[in-house]
This record gives sequence, C-alpha cells and structure tokens, in this order.
Amino acid sequence: MKFHASNVNAPPPVITDHPVVKPLTQYNPVTPEEVATVLKNAPAKQCSLDLVPTWLVKKLSTVFAPIIANLANASFSQCTLPVDQKKAIRRPPLKKPSLDASDLNNYRPISNLSFLSKTVERLVDARFVAHADKNLLFPVFQYGYHTQHSTETALVHLYNNMVMTIDRGEIGALVLLDMSAAFDTIDHGIMLDAFQRRFGVGDSALHWFASYFADRTQQVVTGTDSSSVSQLLIP
Repeated sequence: MKFHASNVNAPPPVITDHPVVKPLTQYNPVTPEEVATVLKNAPAKQCSLDLVPTWLVKKLSTVFAPIIANLANASFSQCTLPVDQKKAIRRPPLKKPSLDASDLNNYRPISNLSFLSKTVERLVDARFVAHADKNLLFPVFQYGYHTQHSTETALVHLYNNMVMTIDRGEIGALVLLDMSAAFDTIDHGIMLDAFQRRFGVGDSALHWFASYFADRTQQVVTGTDSSSVSQLLIP
C-alpha cells in the first residue's frame, strides 16, 4: 500500500531539541583546492542553463576553481543563493518506454539545475554533514544520504535482526512505508525549525538555508517545446 504524503492530514511533527556544544552558525570559507576536488569528483552532467560545458569546467579546474570559490564565499557571507541559481529545467520522461504516453501518471519529472548551483550545494552539504557527524546528530540507523551507510548495510542489519528474532523463537514482521513524492511535500518552515532545534544550525548558516528554499522557479521542457517560467509554491 502506498500513502501519498499530500493526502495525509497529520499534525506537525514533534521536534526534539538537541543542544549542540558548538552550533553551526556560519560556513567555513571555501578554498580553490576544495573546489578543485569537488569538480574532479562531480559527474560531467550538462544542463541547458550552463553557459560553459561541464566537461570544460572540469578540465580547466585550475582556472575555474578560484572563481567558484569566490562565488561560494560571497553566497555564504551574504546568506543568499542568487535567484538565477534557483531555476530548474524540468523534463518529464516516461518511467518506462512501454507505458501509455497519454497518462500523466506515467511520467517521472526530473529537475535539472545549473552546474554552479549543484557545486555550491555540494560545498554546503560537506559542511553540514561534517557538523552533524562531529556532534552525532544523525540517527544511528539512518542509511540513506549518509556516508558509509548504504542500502547494503541496511539490508545486512535487517537480515541480522530477522535471523536473531527467528533464533529466539519469535515472529518477525516488516512494515514498509512508501511516501509518494515525499521530498516535494516537505514543509520548509518545519525543516528550518528542525535545522535550528535538532541540528544546531543558526544565524548566517540558517539564513542561507532559508534563501536556498525561497524564490525557486521552473520551466518545463519536452522536445523542442518549453513552458513559461513559473514560481514554485512553497509547501
């Protein structure tokens, strides 16, 4: 059974305050060397919003790394992500080629952002994850979006628990919850509150996240046709 998050009338979640000895109030400055490493490991994906081909940015990282570092540091100091870096090109490919193209439910919209925007995201992510890891803020059994915690480790942990349950002569049950488009229905106010109270993010760092969520736009492109640019509604 699948639950659609947009149809669930649930009360606001209870956010438990987690005191952090040293809150994340600002992001450490970015160095060209750090950016060069990020560029080297980044996939060579291209977006129509990019003015320079991704492969060229990666190849000439020694030239572009100092520029991107300065742009990222300006974004951090001003607590804002420029509006032009919050535009997405949305392409709706079919989930499977054999599906009925006339049924809109058979499409899986994919949002493409500029390479620069994704690079700044990776720089912020590295700082937030380092802060969370240092203060042990991630749940012990969180496997997704957590370094060295993959689906493989999740399955091993699940299998081990089931085997131990059976060895004790007990009955094991597994309940799976699949929330459709969960990331598209997250309340930004609740998320910012969780950042502040649960993860110890405040001041400039929190203001940057608020800017990151706000004023986002998208343009749907399919084939040679494209829609007008529309403002995304905030959940």
